[in-house]
Amino acid sequence: MDTSGLKELINKGEGISIEFKASQEELTQSGFETVVAFLNTIGGYIFLGVSDNGTIVGVDEDSASTIKTNFANSMNNNEKINPSMPLMLQEAYIDSKLVLYVYIPESSEVHKLNSKYIYIRTEEGDKDITNNQYALKKLYVRKSGEHFEDKVYHDLTIDDFDMDTVAYAKKLSILNDEHSNWKNLSNEDILKTFYKQDSTTGEYGYTNAALLLFGKSESITNKISWYKVDVLKRFNDLERYDDRFTCEDNLIKSYDEIIKYILDKIDQPFYLSPNGVTYNAVNVVVRELVSNVLIHRDFLDATGTQILLYRDRIEVSNPNNPKTYKDVGMNDLEPFSKNPIIAKTFRKIGYADELGSGFEKIENACATYFKSTPVVKDKEVFKCIVRLISDNETNRIIGNQNDIIINYIKTNGRINNEECRKLLNVERSKSALVLSSLVESKKIFRHGNGKATYYDLNEWIVHESSTNRP
Repeated sequence: MDTSGLKELINKGEGISIEFKASQEELTQSGFETVVAFLNTIGGYIFLGVSDNGTIVGVDEDSASTIKTNFANSMNNNEKINPSMPLMLQEAYIDSKLVLYVYIPESSEVHKLNSKYIYIRTEEGDKDITNNQYALKKLYVRKSGEHFEDKVYHDLTIDDFDMDTVAYAKKLSILNDEHSNWKNLSNEDILKTFYKQDSTTGEYGYTNAALLLFGKSESITNKISWYKVDVLKRFNDLERYDDRFTCEDNLIKSYDEIIKYILDKIDQPFYLSPNGVTYNAVNVVVRELVSNVLIHRDFLDATGTQILLYRDRIEVSNPNNPKTYKDVGMNDLEPFSKNPIIAKTFRKIGYADELGSGFEKIENACATYFKSTPVVKDKEVFKCIVRLISDNETNRIIGNQNDIIINYIKTNGRINNEECRKLLNVERSKSALVLSSLVESKKIFRHGNGKATYYDLNEWIVHESSTNRP
């Protein structure tokens, strides 16, 4: 990589795949922790001679050769990096100062530091998971290339499955494709297609995919106690909820039940499509979001799945095994099925489309009918926010909120966070953000600390903005 490319990376700052070390004479222990963390996660660049804030401090040139030799030896030493990973530091002069750097690739194996310590990379930095059995299990499963849906249970019997769900799925598959290979299978035979051999023990049993798709709720809870989907309606009570629906049924029943609940709670205006046909865009978005959270959840993660319903938007959060660890656009999402068997079954019964096409539908609906842009965060918890009103309308609402606050202060002399929350009918975090933006724009001043904090007007700024208003 040339100097301009390296400077571009440094200018991005530290993150999930970039780490700076101000080390000028040696690579410290923390540097090797980062090496192991990058190997165990998605890889990344380490820069020596760069401070935490991105300032180029440079490496001592007389020490550079020794640093490079020690690093190469350590990377080839199983007692230091286990298993070893032969890598070498590279040299570059940036702003006339010597910087050493190395790209650490994501490894297909789990690596340890000093044959003992296991690290992964998070947004906060390197995380020691040596004694975290849950995090270790998740890491080893990911590195093995296996999926949680493939896990075989030797003790599941036909009585653990809801045969009505199997029959319903068979019917849907035939409606979706008259040549479905389930057409001539009995319900029991369909379940047998999910009956596999355990690669470790050699025994046979039903898989997690079978349990999640067709299992009775009590059977699912016995094996995956944390499995559930919470749907919260937050139209008025934005701190907690106005209404709540918790679903613990199998995925096929959950799909129908969750969609029915959501569509009963929100407005579904019909739009006129570009070709002149009426189109229920909200219905399409809801079905794609629900399908996505059920199919692509990381079922090994005990973090709950949530669907939050607001007057103007739907927010979804889902346990995730991220590929990018960043905010991404719909076009940047890399199609990646975390549960390919479950996804294939959903496509078979018409509950999902081809991989990646669901988000394309959401983006098209938002652009065409809502005039908004979906927000996607591909991180340890996957989040998607779909606004059912336009971005311009959102900006208008923000402007109105600012005016409401300023008018309140004009009348009452001051405002605090709780008064602001009630005035705008928003959650506390939102009212704090609105107040902070007004402070940053110098329209109001902040006084006090904690619960005693209050805000009053910058009379000069408010006067100027009102007199200059057309």
